[in-house]
Amino acid sequence: MKQVKMLIRYGLISLLGLLMCIIFSVNVYAAGSYVHDPMANPSAAKDIVVDPSAVYGYAPSPSSARLKDYAEYDWSDPELVKQHI
Repeated sequence: MKQVKMLIRYGLISLLGLLMCIIFSVNVYAAGSYVHDPMANPSAAKDIVVDPSAVYGYAPSPSSARLKDYAEYDWSDPELVKQHI
């Protein structure tokens, strides 16, 4: 009987650990979040700006040599973004 109680206790602890891992994963990899932050890439960081209203959270920088022509668009509009990606 003591062994059964121990197995149940360790089983519940393992289940709780698994549940915590799942909750953590959902929070970390939720929609709209990035596994790799584009601002950590110096090449990308010089061409984009953080824009919380933008569909992906970033928009082309008006001072970017490569993307300045795209900075005038409304990157919070999902249909417009779909056209340009």
